Amino acid sequence: MRRVSILLLLCALVSVAAGIPAAPAKPRSAVAPKSVLHRVRGAERATDYWTKERMRAAKPAPLPGVGDRRSTSKRASAETGGGPYPFTRTEVADPGAADVRMHGKVFFSDPSDGNDYVCSGTAVTSPNENLVWTAGHCVYLFAWHTNFVFVPGYHNGSAPFGEWAALYTSAPSSWVWNTNVRQDVGVAVVEADPVTGATLTDTVGSRGVAFNGVRNQAYVSYGYPANRQDSPDFTGGREFLC
Repeated sequence: MRRVSILLLLCALVSVAAGIPAAPAKPRSAVAPKSVLHRVRGAERATDYWTKERMRAAKPAPLPGVGDRRSTSKRASAETGGGPYPFTRTEVADPGAADVRMHGKVFFSDPSDGNDYVCSGTAVTSPNENLVWTAGHCVYLFAWHTNFVFVPGYHNGSAPFGEWAALYTSAPSSWVWNTNVRQDVGVAVVEADPVTGATLTDTVGSRGVAFNGVRNQAYVSYGYPANRQDSPDFTGGREFLC
């Protein structure tokens, strides 16, 4: 991923959350911005939309492939690095524990095909304290997604810390306009608790975001795998770490 694009993406979202007016939109013939910001439609109804049944029925969000009827880019096929690399895999015993509750799942509807989908997401440190990090195809894939909510600490249908509806989503312009998988990152600004005013990170904490790190090092990855061909445990309702 290009670090500059990600940094500007975060800056754009923080500016919106702080109430700074956005610059006038430029036509596409002009120089493209580094990221695209979108106000989520139906945010006020999103938490009502997501029943436990709809959450369980939501499909893992697909990546576009070459030949996809909606694709506008021949670069849409997945690009992978070298490998395989050694790893260990462990189920997270308690997704609601203090050291992992900032991880969870994002649920959304894709108006381009009418289906409901799900991805993994993480609350990250930000000045607005309401920022969720996820993949670009989880906020935009040929259309901006609707009914977007983040459920931290999700486990087999339970939402121990509530559902957090997104007010804004954003992704790099190279993903939105060209489906460049190297820029497949996205973020969402969720609404603070409408009753208490508590922010997302007040409630579940957050992970930091680092830039310009060394690539060759050990990583810990959290998520909700949903491919039973890889493992019968990968139901999409259970959190694992690698």
